Amino acid sequence: MNINNILVKAESSLEENNFSAAKSFFLKALKKVPHHIDSLNKLAFIEIKEGNKENAIKFLEKSLIFNPSQPQIYSNLALCQHELKDSSNALENLNKAIAIDSTSALYFFNRGKVFSEINEFNNAEMDYLKAIELNKDYYQAYLNLGVIYNKQFKYKNACIVFEKLLARNPEFSDVYYNLGVSYDNNKNIDKAIKYYNKAIERDQKTIMQCLIYHVFISSKKNLSKDGNYFNTDGLKQTNHCS
Repeated sequence: MNINNILVKAESSLEENNFSAAKSFFLKALKKVPHHIDSLNKLAFIEIKEGNKENAIKFLEKSLIFNPSQPQIYSNLALCQHELKDSSNALENLNKAIAIDSTSALYFFNRGKVFSEINEFNNAEMDYLKAIELNKDYYQAYLNLGVIYNKQFKYKNACIVFEKLLARNPEFSDVYYNLGVSYDNNKNIDKAIKYYNKAIERDQKTIMQCLIYHVFISSKKNLSKDGNYFNTDGLKQTNHCS
């Protein structure tokens, strides 16, 4: 079977989410053409989907040997390394991606995530702001920026960012809870309650992670016990920054 037929079968298997068959065909393709970039990248993609970050890194690093000027490969490699807690190499590869393409909001956003999770908040802030500059509708960058402002006790800044996000996308439900937290920390209890309620209205099952703040606020303001402000059925803890 020639390589073109092998690749057709590989792509067909991948489209059907038959990762085992796709992997087998892409590996066959590499035996015929060891430097076949697309096969290496697709194999990395499959390994990521299957949760095998170490194997994905091997394919991505090999891909870079043959194609060292592709920023997306550096970014994908960095994300795998970051998930394996290798922040140093993740940052190095994101720096390379940005050096090749400084117009991608995604690369700045990804680097901001790495900085944020190693508590380098000033660097994270600059990268999230750059991502927003490059893409005014990068809603997750607004959200993550507001979250790190809260972590630094810059509650007014967090409120401003979350309000801007709501103005651009009022359907982005996660922001209502985070805005409630920001106003709560900024001692504006009325606005905190307003946005907690809006969060609950939008998603009873997943946004009601405000249990802690519900208890906290109840001790400061005479909320009724009949659920007028909060209904705590089905509380579920979720992450606010991703």
